[in-house]
Formats: sequence, structure tokens, C-alpha cells
Amino acid sequence: MNRHIIVGFICLVFCAGAFARPANPFLILKQQPDGSVVSVFEHGDENYHYETTSDGYLVLKDEDGFRKFADENAEPSEFKAENVDARSVKATAFLKSKNLYKMLARHREKHPDAYPDQQKRLMEGFRLNHKVPAQESSVPVMYRPEPLTFTKGEVRFPVFLVSSNDGTDERTFSDAEVAAYNDQCNKEGYSEDSHYGSIRDYFKVSSNNIFRPTFDMVPVKVNVNMASAGSDEGSFVKAVVKAGAAAIGDANLNKYDADGDKVIDGFGIVMAGPEKNTGMWGHMYWYSVYDRYTKYNGYKFERYFLIAQLADDGANNGIGVMTHEFSHVLGLPDFYSNYEDEWVPGPSPYDVMTQGMYNGYSYNTGGLGRQPPKYSAFERESMGWMKIEELKESDDVYVLPNIDANKAYSITNPSNQDEFYVIEYRPGIGWDSKISGTDFDNKSAETGVYIWYVNYTSDAWDYFPNKGDARRYTLAATLVGSGSNSGTKQFSASNPPRRTMATFSSRYNVYNMLKSGKDRVCFSTKQSVGVNSCPELASSSSVAPVSSSSASVVSSSSWAVASSSSTSVWRSSSSVQPVSSVAELSSSSSMVWWPISSSSSSMEGDSSTTAILEVSLNAACSLDLDGRVLNVRAPSAGAKTLRVFDLQGNELTRYGFDGAEGRFDLSGLGSGARVVRVTVGRVLLKVQRIVLK
Repeated sequence: MNRHIIVGFICLVFCAGAFARPANPFLILKQQPDGSVVSVFEHGDENYHYETTSDGYLVLKDEDGFRKFADENAEPSEFKAENVDARSVKATAFLKSKNLYKMLARHREKHPDAYPDQQKRLMEGFRLNHKVPAQESSVPVMYRPEPLTFTKGEVRFPVFLVSSNDGTDERTFSDAEVAAYNDQCNKEGYSEDSHYGSIRDYFKVSSNNIFRPTFDMVPVKVNVNMASAGSDEGSFVKAVVKAGAAAIGDANLNKYDADGDKVIDGFGIVMAGPEKNTGMWGHMYWYSVYDRYTKYNGYKFERYFLIAQLADDGANNGIGVMTHEFSHVLGLPDFYSNYEDEWVPGPSPYDVMTQGMYNGYSYNTGGLGRQPPKYSAFERESMGWMKIEELKESDDVYVLPNIDANKAYSITNPSNQDEFYVIEYRPGIGWDSKISGTDFDNKSAETGVYIWYVNYTSDAWDYFPNKGDARRYTLAATLVGSGSNSGTKQFSASNPPRRTMATFSSRYNVYNMLKSGKDRVCFSTKQSVGVNSCPELASSSSVAPVSSSSASVVSSSSWAVASSSSTSVWRSSSSVQPVSSVAELSSSSSMVWWPISSSSSSMEGDSSTTAILEVSLNAACSLDLDGRVLNVRAPSAGAKTLRVFDLQGNELTRYGFDGAEGRFDLSGLGSGARVVRVTVGRVLLKVQRIVLK
């Protein structure tokens, strides 16, 4: 696979309603009733989803359970879905005669959002359990998400393990399965089936032990056909809550109301069997949509997540699925954006609120999501687990420890307090060790400093989960690598395009970054302040940087320098190439890795005088396909490169052009879906999926 492309980013996805899991980013083998197998991609989420073959053709099930190629009316055709090398001449001719875009558009018309009422409800201003921030003095408010009131301490959540006893489609949780699910949720050091830990372990580490959830397994049986539950979720959820509340008992409901507001803080529903048999994908929703008034011994049920026990391939759903959905219950939105025109993948596989939830593969069962990445600093602050420190222009050297210490820095636009950068250090260890630069497999993790750009809007955060107008919030990031991965990596498109640091801060930036093992990095906010060593850390009670002139402790610092002669010192070398500037991404880009030179050099023990956050604003670049001729319109003239890839990430061809416009004949590239990438030097202007007919 070409290392510059992630297959996951090419998914064509539409508007969403409920907070839902993104599609599995891999090709999935699906068995037909006759025993044959076809490879498909899943696209979308709980609200709208569909399948395509590896070359982009829509696949639909007929009445007999066969996956068929769709016609332009988005109905199953006579042709069974098959992989490219197995298709008949007649089927191939049929596919070439169809307009894929019209087919998908027609399918979308026939399948409106699964949760159309949610947007009306959210627009009414529903906000549950949010603290109201206190306004203090005349200090400008730093606009950040406000945590819910049950994200700290020992907090219990009921998880209803749902079996069916309707007599027609009985599925049950055995006692052994209940015990196994309890271990997956709660057991310290859980390692079954290649898991790195339990869900409780995950949140203890991500919060630095501030949040310690316990998930109580509550087996229930409902007289509901599980296969039809997706067509009437309201009736299903009400039946589950009624049975679950009775099983818990009135006297015990208070265990699940940590803040004492008479609302159950959150609960889970796990349906027995595989997801494909329920008609629902994993998602988070609100019980009051279906039942606003019923109380159980004075307690109301509200925020819940719903997932299936098994993935479609029969493997147990890894903790990544539940961790993602439970994070919605805690207040986090999705960090991918699926708007009408293009798919913005978000910071996959670096974040659990994107396809990072699938990190960690089990070679034993083929299951995914065994080791999702830890919460970022921004997510931790959103939970109330840490406070990100605002950087200042200073003659000091800042020490940035491993994110596990719950320490990070920000640089905020003084003219727009909801726009800021967050700088954190994430060595590829522990839960992050299955992060990979090119795929979601078990390769060694990308390690380095993550620089997130956030454009935060509270209404968007709370009320509009990955809705079409992506101006709700922007989340993008850059990885400053080390060792053989030295350089910068851009991931997550932003929509609208993110702003350069220089556009809202001409006073200071991040310079001279120096990494010291997996423990810490150091940097300065002035180019003139060199960083020749990265002092050791010693915990203190206050917060501030370290003086660059000596190894003394600044009195207000939370990270003190150990003034010892044993402190290791690294010196700058003129032979080392500086870390490249952060390249700007378009609103539909993939993750891209930019090496700093033809020969990799190490960031370990060296620092750069290049401003890490100095990037230029990226103007729009458009692609238009006229038959097999691709028209490219860039914002300005200058040397550019156009590359075309297949869906597996293999580069098929490339062109160079200097003007603001270019026309390229793609006749020699066959038929099917392709990915086009336009760059100016190391700046990514555009990535877009096209279909050649």
C-alpha cells in the first residue's frame, strides 16, 4: 500500500443525525447465499450507510439475500455483486453503462436520515447536565467545551445486555458471555483476544486516574424481535429500559446518578448477536425522544449508547466501539465530518472519535478495535480532567511532558477566543502504540508532538453531530515526528480551511523543539531562544515554563527542572535539516507524510529554528471530470503535481503543471473509482474521489 494514502478517507458519506460510529475502514468479505464471496467497503454511519465494491459500485441486497449491483434507480439489478476479476462480460458492460453518482444520489433520496427528529430537538436548545461556567473579573473567557457533571471519580453505569424472547428470533446472552463482557468492560489488565486493557483501564489512563467508571452488567429479556428493532428503535429502547429498571430495582437506581439530579447519568444497550441482524449500527441517542415523562422511582433515563455484541464477521466487538459510543454519552462529538459533497475523515487513526476506534487487530479472530488511542489534551480538557496552559512569549524554555501527565499548551487567537492551537506530546507507547502512519494495523506507532488546530463553537459542539455544514467546529492536527519518521505529518482535513498561526499571532510561535526520549520535549516561543537541553521533570504544584539561562525552577511552574549534573544535554547540529513548516490541508484531504529530506534525520537530540506553526492559508482548488478529461483549477500559477491513485492507495500516474489550470486525459487508467491528489511542493491542495466510466 502506498504510504501516503489511507483507504478510510475515500468514503463518500452524507449528513448524520445521531452521534454514531463511522464505518469500518477496511474491505470486508461478504458471503453470498450461494457460497461465493464479494469484497465491499462500508460507508456512512448509523443515520445513513451503504456498501460498494472495491471499485466503487453500489451494492444492495435483494429479497433472497443476495448482494446485487444497483441500477440507476437504486434498486437491486439482475447482476450478482462480484469482484472485478469474477465478473461476466455482460455484468461489466452493465456497470460501465451506469452513472455511479446518479445511483448514489437516488439511493440517498430513498433513505433519509434515521433520526430526522433529532435536529429539531437539538435546535430547541436541549442541553443536559452541563455546568454553567462562572464569569470571573474582566479576564477574557477561553472558549472551551464545558464538561458534564459525571466525568470524575468513581462513577457507575448500567449496561443492559439484551436477549430476545419473542418466540420468533430468540437470541440470548449466556452466563459465560455476560461474564466475558463484564471482564471486557471492567477487568484490570484485560488482555483477551489481543485487547490492551478494559474500557475502565482506558478511561483511567486517559484521565490520569481522575475518571474511574464501572460498568454494571444487567442481563434483560424483551419480547421484541431483534431483527426488526432498527425499524422501531423507540419501542425497543422503552422495553429495554422498563425491563432494565425492574432488574436493577428501585432501591439501587441512585447508584447511577452521581450528580444527584434524578437523571441516570448514562446507560448502555448491547444487543445479543451480530450487528447486521439488528438493522442498527452503534450510536448514542436520548431516551426522552421516545419517552419524555416516564420515571422509575423518581429517576429518568436519558443518554444512552446502543451497540451489538458481535461485529458482522462474528468476532466480538472490540472495546473501541463501546469506547467511542460511551464517549458520546460523556459529551464528545464525532471528529469526522460527513457533509454532502465530500468526506472529511478527521484525525484517523489518531483519535477514538474517528476511525481510530478500530486501532488494534486480533490475529486470532480478525476483530478490530482492541487498542484505541488515548484521549487528546483537548478531549481531556472537555471532560474536566486537565487544564491546557496558554503559552506566552517568553525567554523561557517550555517543558512538555508525555500526555499521560495531563499537560499540554495552547496558543489562542486574541481576536477570536474560540480559535486556538493545542500542542501535546504523544509518544507511541501504551494505548497509542497501535497508531500507524498509513493504516489501522499493528505497525509501530507514529510518535511525536501533535499540534491540533481547533475552531470551537459551543452550539455546534453540543447540538450538531458531524452535520453537513462543517463550520460547527474544526479539528486538524500535525505530527512532528522523530527518528526514522522525522519531519511533519498532516492529518485531518479542516472545513473551512484552518488559519495560519501567523494570521492571529505575530508575536510568538513554537520554535527549537527538542525531544528527550519518550518522557518529554522542550521548545521555546522565541526563535532567538535556543534549546540545547531538555531538562528532567520533577512534579510540582504550580504551572509555568523553565528559565533558559539555567536549570533553576521558575516559582510558578508545574514542571520543575532537576538541577543536577546528571541531566543529559543534547546540542544542535548544523548538519541537521530543520523540521519543515506545517503544510496546509484542503477540506477533503487525506493523511499525508512529508519527509524533511531524502535521507531521514533524527529529531532526537536536535532542535530546529523553524517556526512549527507558521503555515500559509490555503485557497480553494477545484477538480471537474468531463468524460475522461480531468480539469484542475488552482488558486494561482506555480509548479504543481497531480497524482492519481486506485482505492488501495497505489499510484497509477502523475503529471506536473505550472499554470493555474490544467487538463489531463485519464483514458489510460481504466474504469472505476480513483483518488486524485494535487500538491504544490509539500502543500496539499486537494484530494478528491472521482469515478472513471
